[in-house]
Amino acid sequence: MDLENRKFVFLVLKIILLTNIPAIVMLIPDFKNSIGWITGSLASGVNFWFMSQKTSGLDPGSGKKSIVVIMSKAFVLRYAFLAVWSVFVILVIKPNMIAYCLGLFAAQFSLVIYHVYILCTTGTLRKYFVGEEDTSESNNRGGGNGEKEEET
Repeated sequence: MDLENRKFVFLVLKIILLTNIPAIVMLIPDFKNSIGWITGSLASGVNFWFMSQKTSGLDPGSGKKSIVVIMSKAFVLRYAFLAVWSVFVILVIKPNMIAYCLGLFAAQFSLVIYHVYILCTTGTLRKYFVGEEDTSESNNRGGGNGEKEEET
């Protein structure tokens, strides 16, 4: 995996872990919801990391059959892990199922958070969140009282 992709994967994993902070804070007063989110988001993070590792090892020049074999094995292993993990969590920990299912989507939520951040800071919405370079200078051009002089 090249450095740029590795940084992106770790950034998404960091966002997933950061979404666990409110759940950890609420662990004592609301155990079932918090533990549901935490266990679901951990499974989502492991699933995202495993998927990124398997897709980074693919070489398109090696032939279509090897790619299909690798991806089918990765698909079976990922979903076998999710099935075993989910059964374990449901039977042993007994969390709130809605919180657990939402936690399973933590990787997707993290990707949305990341892309909204990028859109707001560098994309088309930048003009709404980042001010002009020097707004105070443009306001002071009209004689210092905020009014613009008319050009003749």
